[in-house]
Amino acid sequence: MKRSFLLLLLLLVIGAIGWSEYTKRNPAQRFYGVGASDTRPFTVKDKWEVSWSCAGPAKISLKSTQGRAPLLLSDTTSPSMGSTYEEKGGEYSLQISSTWPWEVAVTQVTTSGK
Repeated sequence: MKRSFLLLLLLLVIGAIGWSEYTKRNPAQRFYGVGASDTRPFTVKDKWEVSWSCAGPAKISLKSTQGRAPLLLSDTTSPSMGSTYEEKGGEYSLQISSTWPWEVAVTQVTTSGK
């Protein structure tokens, strides 16, 4: 039991350090919560990224208003952190479900020198 708690604490610390790397680029949108939530729609240009961090199991889906099927980004049974790059811009929303605290950031990706 104590070993599991220490492992979870270590994962949370590592996740927090890694999460700070994701958010250094001033995300266009940032969402926080606990439980199930559908975010408000957001608009992004081509070449963008969605990053997430959750202290426990989470299911995160990306929904498009352009008629595409929802894209499952994360469906884990343990703490998770990740990101995915999207080439095509447009209007999107996120569907997030977890009983643990979660944070999601949407960042416009720019190439160096621009």
